[in-house]
Amino acid sequence: MPGVPGVPGVPGVRQAGLPRMRAAKNHFYRLALPVLSVAPAPAIAPTPAERERLKRMAYGQKTEHRLRMRAQVVLHAAHGRSNARIARETGLHLDTVRTWRNRFAALGLTGLADRKRSGRPPRFTALQVAQVKALACRLPFDAGAPLSHWSCPEPAREAMARDP
Repeated sequence: MPGVPGVPGVPGVRQAGLPRMRAAKNHFYRLALPVLSVAPAPAIAPTPAERERLKRMAYGQKTEHRLRMRAQVVLHAAHGRSNARIARETGLHLDTVRTWRNRFAALGLTGLADRKRSGRPPRFTALQVAQVKALACRLPFDAGAPLSHWSCPEPAREAMARDP
C-alpha cells in the first residue's frame, strides 16, 4: 500500500499518534517539579547493655519473629547503615525499617514493644481468671462438683457460683 504513512518497510501500518506521544513525553520531562527532600535517619547509638540485649533478641531461639526483626533493624542501624540498605538486607519494607529505627531513637528498648491497641475491655479480672485456672487444675470431685471431669464451661460456672 504505497502512500500510507507508517513504519518504514512495513506497508499498511499507521502510527498517527506516535509523534504526539513523543511530544507529550518530552514535555513531561521539561516540567519544573519540586524536589522532595527526605528527612535524614536518626543516628542510633545503643549503650553496651542495650546492645547486648538487642543481640540476644536478634539471635535468640526463643524470641518472637517480630521482635527479632525489630532488633536486627536497630543493630543494622547502629552499624551506620541506611534505611534502604537495611530494608534490602532484612527483606522488610522501607517504611517498617523507618518506623522501628525512629521508635528506638525516641524511646529506646521500650519502643520496640507493641503499643497498646484498642479493643473490647476484658470481661474478667485477672483474679477471676486465676481462680478458674486453679479450679480447672483440680479434679471436679475434689472441688465439690458432681462431675467426673471438667468440660470447658463448667469451671467458669463453678467459679461464678462460688464467687458472689
